[in-house]
Amino acid sequence: MVKFIYLFLITVSSTLVLAKPITITGKAKNMEQGKVLLFVYDGSELDYVDSANVKKGIFVFKNKEIPRGLYKLGISANEAADLILGKENLAVEFDKTSFLTTFKVVNSPENDGLSKYSKANAAFATSMQDIETKAQTLYQLKYSDQQKFETEITKLQKKVDSLTNKLYGKYNEVGQNNTLFIAKYSKRE
Repeated sequence: MVKFIYLFLITVSSTLVLAKPITITGKAKNMEQGKVLLFVYDGSELDYVDSANVKKGIFVFKNKEIPRGLYKLGISANEAADLILGKENLAVEFDKTSFLTTFKVVNSPENDGLSKYSKANAAFATSMQDIETKAQTLYQLKYSDQQKFETEITKLQKKVDSLTNKLYGKYNEVGQNNTLFIAKYSKRE
């Protein structure tokens, strides 16, 4: 019984260390009233955490004990942006009419790192899609001009290697700051 109580206290105290009270303040342009929703990732699923009322374009999640991690904040589950919570108070801004393109977290090292990580992934995905399209076009040459096909595929493979190295360079850049939550996902050895 004493072991159980001891383990329970350790579990509770470690949970309390992980969940730190933070405040999220926000400005919602073109949104006089409504709700801003907070979700947490549970694997690939989103779980509802909380909401804040918008009054005259302003909302506040005040002193919420939030374990450090990846969350989504938005006006719906579909119109929500990723952000990292749990270490610092945050200020966010967005325009309701174009939420996903205008959402930003102001002065947050945690979320600046997430933004760099996300932008690197998006640029890589776009470039890889272009390369895949070119490779599919080249595939027609495989039977009509094998040598040209192999030469062009080799060039594309070099581009893939270069893009991959560039992506890993961005990951390492983000991962240099070990205090960031995203750093553990960014490091490439």
